[in-house]
Amino acid sequence: MTRALRDIVGTQKLGAEAVAAALITGAPRTLQVLRELIDRVLASQPADGLDEGLWGTAPTDADLANAQADADAARDAALKRLIADALTREQAAKRLGISAQAVSKRTSGDQLIAVRYAGRSLYPRWQFSEDGALPELSKLRQRFPSALSLTTWATTPSADLDGHTPAEMLGRRDGRRRVLELAQATSAEAW
Repeated sequence: MTRALRDIVGTQKLGAEAVAAALITGAPRTLQVLRELIDRVLASQPADGLDEGLWGTAPTDADLANAQADADAARDAALKRLIADALTREQAAKRLGISAQAVSKRTSGDQLIAVRYAGRSLYPRWQFSEDGALPELSKLRQRFPSALSLTTWATTPSADLDGHTPAEMLGRRDGRRRVLELAQATSAEAW
């Protein structure tokens, strides 16, 4: 299993973030390999004995396939939206009034969010305000497994933010704390 995961992430340090990044930027074959690994692990585990009265009947293989297809379609749609509204490194540099190299440095320091796609870095537009990059990006980046998941979360209206998106609220002085609290409450660590 480790060898198969190593094939997915290449030379990156093997971990959840590397697998998530490979899934976002990877080819359909990457998804297939990961599904096969997960299926193999699940097949080798004994039944978990969940109470059907409480949880309902176990999903069928067709239910699981449909759910996976829905998840894949949602991921692809989110990626298409991100790409359609993203800036190149050069456009981000111009918007911020800095060099392209400075944009790369900020990206590696988690001060900017970028997605690697087709061999280049794309910068989701939501993270830029009229005054530069939105605050707290590095704190938010730590809470999400990928730039795509962070972008989806940051651009989705939230009832917890009075119908505003987290990106909109980050642009407000009084909204930063609320966004960080929401990110904490909805991150994997909170569960």
